[in-house]
Amino acid sequence: MTKKYYPADMFARKRRTHYIRLGSIIKPLEYMYATDVHMPIRYFGVHFLFAKSRTGKSALAKHMICQIAKHRPCLIFDYRGEYGGLKYRNALAEHQFCIPDLVSISNFGFKLSDFEPQDFLSLGFTEAALSPIHMITQELTAHNNDPQAVFDILCNLPTGDEEVQSFNRDYGMFNLKMQYPIHEMTKRSLLRRFHDLLEWFISPESDRTYIANWGEFLMNNPHVRINLNIEREEQMAEARATCGIILRQLVPYLKRLNPVILMDEFDKLAPAIPPESMYMPSSLSYLLQYALKFQAYGVVLIGITQDERLVYEGLRRNWHSKILGKGCEANFTGKLYWDYDKGIRQFIYLNENTNFRVFEPDIAGCKVDYHEKEESKQESVENKVISTLIPSKTEEVDTDKEADSLD
Repeated sequence: MTKKYYPADMFARKRRTHYIRLGSIIKPLEYMYATDVHMPIRYFGVHFLFAKSRTGKSALAKHMICQIAKHRPCLIFDYRGEYGGLKYRNALAEHQFCIPDLVSISNFGFKLSDFEPQDFLSLGFTEAALSPIHMITQELTAHNNDPQAVFDILCNLPTGDEEVQSFNRDYGMFNLKMQYPIHEMTKRSLLRRFHDLLEWFISPESDRTYIANWGEFLMNNPHVRINLNIEREEQMAEARATCGIILRQLVPYLKRLNPVILMDEFDKLAPAIPPESMYMPSSLSYLLQYALKFQAYGVVLIGITQDERLVYEGLRRNWHSKILGKGCEANFTGKLYWDYDKGIRQFIYLNENTNFRVFEPDIAGCKVDYHEKEESKQESVENKVISTLIPSKTEEVDTDKEADSLD
């Protein structure tokens, strides 16, 4: 009898795989020994949840992430502020799950020195404007992260040969020097776009939450929800830049964190732009690296959106499992039953081997209908405490003053 040999790390891999419950099979009589549908969350993976609006995909996503949070650090990008109820159990659910230690971040921002050229590209600045604005924002001695001071310097950018010498004479002491003038139209578009974002950047006097290092913050707080609070399509550029900065700061900590990253409205952060396009937002650039390059570091991505055709092709081709709802891929979902009035909805779970099961999802174990405004006061107090955990490099924390504010 031959002896079977197993890879040394096979059992370790199994220990790192956790199964989460999705729901029940529609016709249990056909599956006498398996009436429940479970989904494996391995050490790595890219998973998608596609379904049209009002089919229950958000409730299913919340039910999934609450189970995953029992075993893994989780980072949730909440596009419209709909995931605050993850912190509370749903008393009506048969399987109740929640994330009691969930830390919610809202009303936050970044300093100008945190931005890289690709982040400014995400914000809508032209490619010709990237060099001067990045040079200025990285020189803290010239502006001390004050957006108005940066705007004043941008107003003095030279558009002629004579103005170059004047600019270098005025700002040379701050190591700001221009070799060539910029085009007049480039300067106008730069000033117009920067003026629109003037209030969005954090200033030294701002009372918004500032986290200097998101990697360290997630190490100290394993379950974090980032409330992007996008209300208009015009704010999409800010959401992409925010996502890009956070994902970039997490890269050195991925091996230690092994995070699960859930993104609502995934197509907004990873849009289906042409592959030959010169424009690529920083959020999409880093999501590609997370899905293709950083899988060895133990990263799990979960993307949620209405249709996979809205997602960048390089991402949607590299998946490990899909959950499809009504309105997606007619070959699979054409016969799914959905009744909004009766609360009946069906999904298809499709694994990497293209084996699929039709199931009815469980009632979400956490609160689904959650109104962010009801606890806005409590969240603002939480954010003040959070901002003290990781002080900025240029500021010191006055603990007595913060203690008084909390009282």
